[in-house]
Amino acid sequence: MGLTPCIVALAKRFNKNIQTFTVGFQSKGYSEIDVARDSAEKLGVDNHAVEITPEMFIKELPRIVWHMDDPVADPAAIPLYFCCKRSKQTR
Repeated sequence: MGLTPCIVALAKRFNKNIQTFTVGFQSKGYSEIDVARDSAEKLGVDNHAVEITPEMFIKELPRIVWHMDDPVADPAAIPLYFCCKRSKQTR
């Protein structure tokens, strides 16, 4: 079990209704959605997953760039954007 499931297990002690979010890609080897779902199921928490398609990326790219405001060379910014977008939808 990795660090993230351990953190979720600890957080669940303080919030029984905790939700988890994960993103992945269609490319083999670039998605941990199955692992996240399995971990969430074993921990008894809701998991919201988004598989980012090339079409989703191209459609959202202008908005992602707008939110970044300055050039950022962090490849994690793209999945983070989609994860935040999904978490906002669950409120």
